[in-house]
Amino acid sequence: MKAQYESSFDCKMNVEQLLNAFGDNLLVAKTKVLSLLEQVAKNAQLLESTALRSNVLSPSDYLSLMRSRVLEEQAPGYLTRLQTLDELQHHLTYGTPLTAPK
Repeated sequence: MKAQYESSFDCKMNVEQLLNAFGDNLLVAKTKVLSLLEQVAKNAQLLESTALRSNVLSPSDYLSLMRSRVLEEQAPGYLTRLQTLDELQHHLTYGTPLTAPK
């Protein structure tokens, strides 16, 4: 244990060395994130080009359609589904936080 302490004691890093080491790690992480974002963009473009039909409904329109169908059917538990859809719509519109179900 004493030998480990002495070897670690001699390997002190100054602030500049720490900043360089962390700066290199940050640069690697940023490069990886940018690479992944480029891959996501390519995949999204490929999916859009191979889709049988374009996605014409916005998320807000889709939620409105779901809400109207839930109201028409009024299956058991429809009030809970309406409340959930309303909360999702409100979150989508205003960016409010979603709450956990009670």
